[in-house]
Amino acid sequence: MDLLAWNEPNGWKKAWKGRADLYFCFGMSAFGDQWAYRIIDQDALSAEVYQLYCSTFEEDLVAYSFEEFVELELLEVAREPFDAMLVRALNELGPIGPSDLWVFSPSPLLGGPETVEQILTMPAVAAMSVAGQIATALEGAGMPDL
Repeated sequence: MDLLAWNEPNGWKKAWKGRADLYFCFGMSAFGDQWAYRIIDQDALSAEVYQLYCSTFEEDLVAYSFEEFVELELLEVAREPFDAMLVRALNELGPIGPSDLWVFSPSPLLGGPETVEQILTMPAVAAMSVAGQIATALEGAGMPDL
């Protein structure tokens, strides 16, 4: 993944209408949850690592350093995956390519169920753009908790 291209403001981030602009994303889950640093200014990133949820871009502080992130998130999940849906999808659908994401169709934000049968594979840029469009449209319509 070309990190500069992935973080281009006029790419998928544009669909999030500013919500994604505060972060430099360096990795993601198969469903599009981003791992990111906060952008402090044009020359500095936070030491902390955040997980940004793919459907809302709500942030969750997951580590105080990259080293802690590797230990708590990457190595721990490799040893014992905790996301049952991810494990089930991998077992039933097989692996996806490095430029693809799994998405639920319809989106859970629109009332769609989170089942393996509802999972589609999409190019990552398209998936993150669609997720941003749905989240910002619902937020603009006054939907709670977005």
